[in-house]
Amino acid sequence: MRTVVVAALIAAALHASAWFFTHRVTAPPENETTFQSLSLAPYAKDQDPANGDVPTAEQIDHDLARIAPYTRAVRTYTTTGGPELVPMLAHRHGLAVSIGAWVDTNGEHSRREIEAAIELARTHRNVRAVLVGNEMLYRGDKTEDEIVAMIRHVRKRVKVPVSTGEIWSEWLKNPRLVNAVDFIAVHILPYWEGVPAEQAVSYALTQLDELRRTYPGKRIVVAEFGWPSNGANKFKAKADPVLQGQVIRQFLAEAHRRGIEYNVVEAFDQPWKNSENHGVGPYWGIFNADRQIKFPLTGVVENRTNRLLAVASLVVGFALTIAGLRRRRATFGHAFAYATAANALGVGLVMAGAYPFLNYMNWGIWIMWGLGSFLLLPLVLISLAKVHELAEVLLGVRPRRLLTPFGGRPPMARLPKVSVHIPAYREPPAMLKAALDAVAALDYPSFEVLVILNNTPEEEYWKPIEMHCKRLGERFKFVFLPRVAGFKAGAMNAALPFMAADAEIIAVIDADYVVHRDWLKDLVPHFADPQV
Repeated sequence: MRTVVVAALIAAALHASAWFFTHRVTAPPENETTFQSLSLAPYAKDQDPANGDVPTAEQIDHDLARIAPYTRAVRTYTTTGGPELVPMLAHRHGLAVSIGAWVDTNGEHSRREIEAAIELARTHRNVRAVLVGNEMLYRGDKTEDEIVAMIRHVRKRVKVPVSTGEIWSEWLKNPRLVNAVDFIAVHILPYWEGVPAEQAVSYALTQLDELRRTYPGKRIVVAEFGWPSNGANKFKAKADPVLQGQVIRQFLAEAHRRGIEYNVVEAFDQPWKNSENHGVGPYWGIFNADRQIKFPLTGVVENRTNRLLAVASLVVGFALTIAGLRRRRATFGHAFAYATAANALGVGLVMAGAYPFLNYMNWGIWIMWGLGSFLLLPLVLISLAKVHELAEVLLGVRPRRLLTPFGGRPPMARLPKVSVHIPAYREPPAMLKAALDAVAALDYPSFEVLVILNNTPEEEYWKPIEMHCKRLGERFKFVFLPRVAGFKAGAMNAALPFMAADAEIIAVIDADYVVHRDWLKDLVPHFADPQV
């Protein structure tokens, strides 16, 4: 047991070092000031606007109070279903608002959104801009002419700047739209273009400079910039909590240094977006759905959850090792190989168990997680059993022969005749021939061989064996049983009438065995012992 414990501790040490060296800690530029603006969708963790859920005034006020110390303004995307209360409540917290009217292919709903946005801009002094629609060109919901007409309609009725939110490439392709708006509200999201986090900020600045060169003198606001903390990777862009903090803090530093107007998407995670955008939809928030900030704006950025996962994985890996080898007579190599596998599988178990705590779940995800976890447990046990078998054979204690071969002439008055039975079911002919050739080479004077082909009607399996038995001589009897019950045992019972009457010992080997030429010579003398 001491060997097992030592091997388990060494494997655990290597496991811990792997966690240590892969734990990322980054120190991006510090941000002593607040955000200029954050996108706000004031829905609670369990709310879904697609299901008609509406945030209450108290709920919105609580959210605004939570983010007020971190931002000077917010941007909304709709003027119905609750967010229309944001301008009034934001005024209490000293926050400016950019109102967004959601415009899509539903004409009547879009009209109500626009009229509500106009009314809010007229009523509330803290409304600093109106954004008519969001990525309508990119989605293909509206044409450039339709958007220009809507913007002109709104500009005539409000005194604040009016624009629409679009990705950078759409602004470059639509100069008439640029002329129609008071400012360019550009969305630059490097993640969606597969840009790695290390290049995200420089990529965004490059696109911004391109717009400035194309439209000199035009006011440009980065209306959306952000990075997800979880979800699927997009080519080289990795959704990660540490990278989120790194990218956003780098962007803030550059934006403040260059005097860029910006809005970061978004304030809070949105679990209701779980079915959208390759699984990253819920994870763009600076705060999680429980309203806890994800990363500090000063100091180092790291994923502290990894520490808990590391400790849990080490405990599970060590426990699996001790439980699996506590009754085994293992060598160090055997124990270390098993412990290494146990630690690796322990990580899988811990990550599976932690998944609901690290991700936003819906019913579909719960079902998949439950089924996957249920299947993972037997997979771990089977994998460990196979690792044990391999390690025991390759690295374990050398097997001890239970029967010691007799040296010289066996101490028997005579050598009894042995009937060797070899049952076979659809075995590859070449393999079975090799087994028969080994038996034919046995150094033993008196034996016969029953080659029992059972339940194998295909001629390509049995015909070559029949011919091979004829070539090996009269000792080899080909017994063909095309239809017999009881599998191999039934086949051997059915073949007993073909056995020589003077055979005293039956020896059985499988069709894939290649026996040593001394097999019978070493084994048969033990039958002289009355206790055998």
